[in-house]
Parts: sequence; structure tokens; C-alpha cells
Amino acid sequence: MGKRHLLEEDQQYRALNEFSNLQSIGELVDWDLFTPVLEDVFGPPNTSGRGRRSWDYLVIFRCLLLGVMNGLSDEQLQFMLLDRTSFKKFAGLDTLDHVPDQKTLWKYRNLLSESGRIEELVGVFREQLAAHGYRLQTGTLVDSTVVQVPRQRNTREDNAMIKGGSVPSGWKDDPSKLRQKDTDARWMRKNGVNHYGYKNHVSVDRETKLIANWDVTPANVHDSRVFGELLDSSPRGDPQVFADSAYRSGETVADLRQRGYKPRINFKGRRGKPLTSRQTVLNHSYSRVRCRVEHVFGAIRNGTNARWMNCIGIKRSRVWIGLVNLCYNMKRFEYLERVEAA
Repeated sequence: MGKRHLLEEDQQYRALNEFSNLQSIGELVDWDLFTPVLEDVFGPPNTSGRGRRSWDYLVIFRCLLLGVMNGLSDEQLQFMLLDRTSFKKFAGLDTLDHVPDQKTLWKYRNLLSESGRIEELVGVFREQLAAHGYRLQTGTLVDSTVVQVPRQRNTREDNAMIKGGSVPSGWKDDPSKLRQKDTDARWMRKNGVNHYGYKNHVSVDRETKLIANWDVTPANVHDSRVFGELLDSSPRGDPQVFADSAYRSGETVADLRQRGYKPRINFKGRRGKPLTSRQTVLNHSYSRVRCRVEHVFGAIRNGTNARWMNCIGIKRSRVWIGLVNLCYNMKRFEYLERVEAA
């Protein structure tokens, strides 16, 4: 084997970039903007030289993003960081650097869950998007998707107590069992299929298909319950709001118009009261725009395996889903910038 060329590593990274957009994302995102929030969440880093030095918080944050981008457990993520050059490069590590182990990754993700600051991290990147001219004001698309978690095998009595907001007494006496039970997730039925988990509610910009705002609820919460909150926290611009028929009611339409929005919500027929020809035409025109939000969910599912997660409790689920939405926006940002430059 001959000597390694001085620029051989750079040549390898350029070759990898033809197959993956990780390097492009890493170069486009201004990671330093996340540092103040991360230091508030994880505490001041230990750089005194006494005791074990803290991990670089940006390295940890990028590793957590890699985990959700690829649907990896902490153990799998540790292995991939050791094995893949592109993963180390994205995380800000050199080829021979140590990588965070699975317990370290779990520890920092848990700190983020307990802090409740994931919305701020997503908001930091939203500000960067605005600085690049993506102000997310070209109309709003609202929808939700179910994210499933491992199903619980409980008795009917236990399920009744959970639905009532209490924890079964037998679980309180067994902490190891309680840690494995998700008392926040709920069942829902959609298209004749039962689902157990949470919902990822999003509002999406019509033109760029970037996620403007998001929320997480148990799966049984109706979409309309968070409709107003999603709109209130989204940037105002084009007043048109597109949504499917699950969001339509006389009260919702009146409220949107009173607040200055133009509702473009699909009509729904009822038994003995089918849609009129005008409503059918309007539904078709609304759906041609509203379907763009389905592209967002499709990209998330194909890119992150986001139909399923192994989190327990809504706090951890919110962090995981928040990171998924953030990863989607980063990938979409890289794509939009690449198209703009072409």
C-alpha cells in the first residue's frame, strides 16, 4: 500500500458528498446559533481541566440529529459514528476522534427532554431560515400524522385508570415496571386501523414546504384541538389556510374569518346530505394545494422512519418528533439552496 496523499481525505469527502447531502447540510447550517440554548440546557461546559471534560455540546447535538435522521437507536448510532466517515464529519469529529457512547447520547437527550426546550432549538433554525429569505408567509397548510410507539399490554382495569389520569397502584410499587409503561400515549382508529402513540401536528409554508410550526399530542386528540395554536404561532403573510375536512366546522370557519384568515378547508358530506357540485369543485381546488403537506410527511417517513419511535412518555416523544421536524427543515433548506444556486 502506497503513501496516503496529503489531500486524499478531502477527495474522499467530496466523493461522499455526491451520494449524501450530510456535508452540504453541515456547511449550510450556522451551528453556533444553537450554542446559547444548548449551554442553558446542559449547563456550563467543564473546561477547567479538573475531572472529565465535557463533550462539545454541538457535537452531541449533531449526533442526536444523525440518530433521528437515520432512525437509529443509541447503540446503533454509536456504531455508525465509529464506522462511517460521513457521520463523523457531520458531527464535527475527525477520523481518529473518540465518539460519544450510547449512555452519553441517552443522558443528553434525557436532559433535553426534561428541560422542555426543544421548541427553542427548532425556533433557532427558523430564525436562520428567515435570515436567508425564507419567511414562511406564502399561505399555510395544516395537517397531522400519527407516530406509533410500542404497544402496551395492559389489563382493562389498568387502561381505565390511565385514561382517567392516574397510575395503576401496582405500577407505583415497581419502579422498573413503571419505567417501561407509557401512560401518555393513546389509541386512535383511522381508516379501519388501530394506532397507538402520538400525533405530529404541523403547519407548513405553501411555497417552500418548510415546517413553520408544530405540536405533539396523544394520538386520540382531534386535529382541530390544536388548529388555532398552530396558526397563532406561525408567521402571518398570505391569509389563506388549507386543511382537510377533519378541521372543518362552522365555528372554525367563522373564527378564522374573524381573525383575518381565508379558510380553504375541504367540505365533508354527510349521510343524506352529499356534497354539492360547487363544493366538489372547491374540494378539488383546495386539495391540489393541500396535498403539498403530504409531501412533507412522505419525506419525513422515507428519510427518518418516523412512523415509529421507541420513546416512552410525551416529554421524550416531543423531543424526538421535534428533532425529526428540525432535520426535515434542514434537509429542505439544503435542497432549496441547491436549486437556487443551480
